[in-house]
Amino acid sequence: MFITLFLIGIFSLIVYELIGRAFKSLFKLSFSYMNLIIGYMFSLTIFYILQYFLKSFIFPIYIGILVILLFISLKRKAVNIDYIMMGIIFIYIFYYFTLAFITRGDAYHYLTTINQNIDLTVFQTYTLYQASLFNIHSTIFTVNIMTFVHLFIILYTLYEGISILFMNVKESRYGFIVFMLLLTVVNVTTHGYIHPLNAYELVTLPFTGKALYLYALIPFQFALFYRYDKKYDKLLLLVNFSVMAFTSISLYLQLILNLGFILTFYIKKVPSPSRITQLILVTIFPLFVHLLIDNYPIDIILIYVLSTTLIFGFILMMMYINKYQQKKLGYIVFILFLIVLCVLYLDSYKLLLDRIKQISEGLITYKPQLLLFYGLTVYSLIKLSKDKLKHQLLLYYFPLILVFIIISPLTLYFSNIFKYLFFLLPFSFSIVFLFIKKTRLIEKVIIILFVCMMPSTIFHPFHPIRNTDQNIYYRLPQEVIDISHYFNQDDSLRRIMATKEIKDKITVSTDSIELLNDKAEMDDDLSQLQYIIHDQVPFDVVFFTEVIENYNIDAIIVDKNKSVNEHLSLFSVTKKEFTYYIIYTF
Repeated sequence: MFITLFLIGIFSLIVYELIGRAFKSLFKLSFSYMNLIIGYMFSLTIFYILQYFLKSFIFPIYIGILVILLFISLKRKAVNIDYIMMGIIFIYIFYYFTLAFITRGDAYHYLTTINQNIDLTVFQTYTLYQASLFNIHSTIFTVNIMTFVHLFIILYTLYEGISILFMNVKESRYGFIVFMLLLTVVNVTTHGYIHPLNAYELVTLPFTGKALYLYALIPFQFALFYRYDKKYDKLLLLVNFSVMAFTSISLYLQLILNLGFILTFYIKKVPSPSRITQLILVTIFPLFVHLLIDNYPIDIILIYVLSTTLIFGFILMMMYINKYQQKKLGYIVFILFLIVLCVLYLDSYKLLLDRIKQISEGLITYKPQLLLFYGLTVYSLIKLSKDKLKHQLLLYYFPLILVFIIISPLTLYFSNIFKYLFFLLPFSFSIVFLFIKKTRLIEKVIIILFVCMMPSTIFHPFHPIRNTDQNIYYRLPQEVIDISHYFNQDDSLRRIMATKEIKDKITVSTDSIELLNDKAEMDDDLSQLQYIIHDQVPFDVVFFTEVIENYNIDAIIVDKNKSVNEHLSLFSVTKKEFTYYIIYTF
């Protein structure tokens, strides 16, 4: 099984690499990097379009298009691959797979959604189709192949982004190692803590589209901004069309990221109004299309249109003022802008205080990591402020402009995505550039010593899988797999109640049951039954038998150490014992 999964993962990477080449051939792009992530985006975009317009025969048509693209890719010259860095990345990924990384409820919920085909997103549907193509259980495919493919694409995209920054193989390799230290050691893994590299999604949910967006697509756009040229508009268009297929949060993050890019571009390069208009169409228009086709509420669409119109109208007006030397008008517009901003801040100052509190709370748990990271960030920005080179645009002006946008009233109201906004800041790349280019040997030694003093790594919450009872392929306790197989073999057992210790896990590996726990929050009787099987209320014989009959409950899964087992043994038809759990059928 291991060899099969590994070969499928390698095959997937090769396909994405070739599709990336095909995209560049079709649109005559000379950009010699990022084939993997470009191929992934293009593949998912094709699937996204087919799913929207077609109701059947989606996957055969999709496979046919990919085959054509693979033939087109053969016409393009292969790029040089850094096999040394590829080897380092493989070692890093294989170490990650030695850990029991599926431990949190978010992962179980995501895997259950795919396994039971419930309200799937585009990306989850894409995952499910691939699993069916290779005839592999969706959980095994997601946890193993998607994780392997995503981690490799993320890490290799980061390496290629650093290579674009340095344009020197030796410096790029050193830079990538420094970046990996920041990612692995000077980092946090708690959901919601403010860190531009917060590894929660990376180590807990690496198989999701959100993880690929945060750790690969955003850095890919940093590289595009750094090497920006009009001929790369097609790549920007591809990114902004594909992101919504990866994750819904990209709708907001892309707006802010593109706004920061255009403002930086305007302030430092002073482009023509026609060029600004082109950038708006390339970056903002695709997101507006998503709003329409995904049936977002009209109020969100209006807010989106109004905010983008005001922002870019302000930019175009300032360009007009600069061009025709209308200084008085410029002062008036600027003062009005400050007044509006102050009014909005007064209206949202409580939200600002909440955000500051949210940031400060992270210092309590991860004080050394956050202090070191933000200390290095400030030091790198001070050093970079004195430069006048090309990299200053991406590593100094761009993050400062984005910080201003992130703490503006425009974003304070988006509380559910505020923690993700910091992924838009390329501070990690600023620190890497500082370390490689702007520090002396003694400074490098001091920084490395501080890194070595960090109390833990992002892998700290996880135990080696050999020290757990997890199945190596499902990443679930082996007993959960055994219980799943028990239900899969008996078609009569469908409506199930289970104790909380197993209810989140059981639906990950079986799609043949209906877990009634999910309905308990909205049903008083089922809620009371949950209290009974958890020993939280006394056992009521009359109530229990009525609920079992009225709700057609086929089986109940209970921990062996529960007192309720004495009563369930009397009323059940059959009893199946496992190491830690007992299944009672009725």
